[in-house]
Amino acid sequence: MLAAGARLGPYEVIAPLGAGGMGEVYRARDTRLQRNVAVKVIAPAFANDPERLRRFEQEAHAAAALSHPNILAVHDVGSAPVVQAEGTTVVVHYVVSELLEGGTLRERLQAGLLSPRKAVEYAIQMANGLAAAHDKGIVHRDLKPENVFVTSDDRVKILDFGLAKLNAAESPFTGSTLATMASSTEPGRVMGTMGYMSPELVRGQTADPRSDIFALGIVLFELLAGRNPFARETAPDTMTAILKEDVPEIHLSDGSLPGGLDRVVRRCLEKSREQRFQSARDLAFALEAVSDNRGTGAFAAKSGAVRADDAQAFTAPARWSAGRWLPWVLAAALAAALLLVWQRVPRVAPGQAGVMRFTIKLPADAPAFLELGASLAIAPDGSQFVYVAKTPHGSQLYLRRMDDSVARPIPGAEGAEFPFFSPDASWVGFFSISGQAGARLAGSALKKLPLTGGVPVTIAETPAFVAGAAWEADGTVYVGGPRILRVPATGGALEPFTNPAKGVVAYANPQALPAALLFTVRPDNVTTFDDARIAIQRFDRQEPRIVVEGGGYARYSPSGHLVYTRGGSIWAVPFDATRLEITGQPAAVMQGGMFDTMSARANWALSRNGTLIFARGGPVPYDYTMQWVDRRGRTEPLSAPRRYYRQPSFSPDGTRVIMGIGAANDDVWLYDLARGGFARLTFTGGDNRDPIWASDGARVVYAARRSGPENLFWRPADGTGQEERLTESPYVQSPGSCTKEGVLAFTEYRPQTRGDILTLTVTGDRTPKPFLATPFDETSPTFSPDGRSIAYVSDETGVPEVYVQSFPGPGRKRQVSIGGGTTPFWRGDGRELVYRDAQRMVAVSVSTATTLQVGQPQELLRLPPRTTEVAMAPDGQRFLLVQREGADLVAPELDVVVNWFRELSKR
Repeated sequence: MLAAGARLGPYEVIAPLGAGGMGEVYRARDTRLQRNVAVKVIAPAFANDPERLRRFEQEAHAAAALSHPNILAVHDVGSAPVVQAEGTTVVVHYVVSELLEGGTLRERLQAGLLSPRKAVEYAIQMANGLAAAHDKGIVHRDLKPENVFVTSDDRVKILDFGLAKLNAAESPFTGSTLATMASSTEPGRVMGTMGYMSPELVRGQTADPRSDIFALGIVLFELLAGRNPFARETAPDTMTAILKEDVPEIHLSDGSLPGGLDRVVRRCLEKSREQRFQSARDLAFALEAVSDNRGTGAFAAKSGAVRADDAQAFTAPARWSAGRWLPWVLAAALAAALLLVWQRVPRVAPGQAGVMRFTIKLPADAPAFLELGASLAIAPDGSQFVYVAKTPHGSQLYLRRMDDSVARPIPGAEGAEFPFFSPDASWVGFFSISGQAGARLAGSALKKLPLTGGVPVTIAETPAFVAGAAWEADGTVYVGGPRILRVPATGGALEPFTNPAKGVVAYANPQALPAALLFTVRPDNVTTFDDARIAIQRFDRQEPRIVVEGGGYARYSPSGHLVYTRGGSIWAVPFDATRLEITGQPAAVMQGGMFDTMSARANWALSRNGTLIFARGGPVPYDYTMQWVDRRGRTEPLSAPRRYYRQPSFSPDGTRVIMGIGAANDDVWLYDLARGGFARLTFTGGDNRDPIWASDGARVVYAARRSGPENLFWRPADGTGQEERLTESPYVQSPGSCTKEGVLAFTEYRPQTRGDILTLTVTGDRTPKPFLATPFDETSPTFSPDGRSIAYVSDETGVPEVYVQSFPGPGRKRQVSIGGGTTPFWRGDGRELVYRDAQRMVAVSVSTATTLQVGQPQELLRLPPRTTEVAMAPDGQRFLLVQREGADLVAPELDVVVNWFRELSKR
């Protein structure tokens, strides 16, 4: 039993809600999105049972793949350490879902029989929910009144997909993590709840959607008659009844059961699945037909007499056939679609040429929408858009339809960057970027997620640096970064589209035209994407051609223009898409196109049919300042020019600080705290990042890209001498810390295992040795002052946490942070470990005298707003902060221009 106030990652337990065979359910608070949720925790007795744990996780993944009003919405799944009353720590596995108010269908039955009208209403909702699951290739296999919830406003929610089976042949998630979790139950093994199993499940045969229809028929029978038609005193007798016995008649005291409804129930309960309804959608149709006739049929009758025409109407669903009804169904669907289109077509006054403008205002309590580094994308048909909102816990992707008034977070798209739509707008793609705030990016994965509901599917592992993507009509996804790569949207290996070019550091924001790819090229002598080049490369050629000098984030407009950003404005230039040539002069056409000039993220988007959506603003500034803050929270500014400061690190004696300066081509600089002056240490013109001090304070170690990915180098800290290569690897590396004996710990980012921690002796043969190499992301290795322990960050619980482990090992690992932690620092005497948790610094006492002992985390201080980087002085008494200058760039509203290309065509 979890106590009130216990934390499971970002979820704070409020009170218990109940318990079941697999675990316990709690009311909790999502501290990130500020909403109440339900958290289901697997029972401790099953936590070490691989089969039980597999079923628990399968329930979460199966339910998370679904998005339907009649299915419980699953928001998250994970595991987190919890400290017990006796002081021990256990890992708790949990699933987070929407919080419902009401009771199960079993509880409703215990209160008395339902009316036939209400029973049919509930059955229709269950059938619709099952239809949505079956459309995703998911069979529930354990439908029963205990697994159906009725909310206080009479909405039905199907729960507990713990026995759900994925039908890989039918599922659109084939190749995803869902497909690999298809049921591992062996043929002949009986799964489910005995009284609600179909004959095929009793025999141990494979389940399909018609197995769920049989279970729904039992539930509907029970709603009407108050008893299970096949339940017997023993399990063997119940199994025999399901296999052999006929369905008993349903007798209601007032004779109000229509014959058509009885026929529907009996068809659900046919022994042969070929004789049942062949889909839950057909069943819902039949039930709706029964419900629609309640005014003249037996629902309204009290005597039990049914007129002949009413009986015909009630029995019609059982004889329903596609050939008879399909023309009428199609005609009705077409009429509804035309009406919907007519309602949504913008009404424009004469002379406006179809151009329509409106503003989308965001609620006052919306997340920090379109803040620094965010981005948005619009569907090709202009009907909806997605945007990245920056929250204290990272980025979150939101979806907003043009005809809706609410933007909704997309479950499974937490941490998303650079969103983009599939050509039919049924999927959204994005990058899931690894790494912690203030740390070097660990890497990223290209993912897609169905907007009808589901879980993210990884398309490919991608480089640490990415700069936009485009999903084109032929099923190819083009990825921006150090070069343009391409991969099938179904998944596969990344292949180069552009060749490496000397003097080019980035290719960004691809978009496919009929015969060529449009993208942005940033040379190494250009500091921002705002002054980059717009290029075209034909699909049958090997080299790009520059078509626009000076600009970024180019998009083709159906008006015959290239539209791009430069100097805080949106520009357009006439362009012949057939000859791929500029045919006129560029002109600024819109002020205020927000553009992150360093990372190539844009806060405007243009659909293929000419709808423009944008947030007013200018180029995002990169002015940063530094200041001191002590353990009491008192601040003091540091006299230094405004620059883009990154990764500051104190010398062992605390008199000097090294850091990277610049967002594009970083160089390593040294700041003398006593003299108050800067000295530049690298002049290579390439990326020089993440500097740290060697243990003697005489050298600095940093990651640099000379040829290939970033590897490790070092050089004298006094500016003399030449740099020296320490490692040579095909993978990106980032230094962590050094011991007095010259052992260097660093992180290497591999696509298969993400961040791994390695060590080498800089004064020895420099052969890297693995220290931690797991499927999880381990970063930020930091040695204790005596070199006997190493602190690091891992996401093995689902969120980044700080751990300590003995070095060189083997030794016991202890988790330090609870509920999230990054950027660990050791105090000079080794008795305290300090780490960052969002906007606060937390301290933990540490003892290594006999065995490794870790105390309870205590908040040390709250960081001022807009703090991007933190470094702790060796004595642990004060911190050097880097802060972004000015107010957060938040757009309270968006401007939308429908048919904007008509305006451009007049230019």
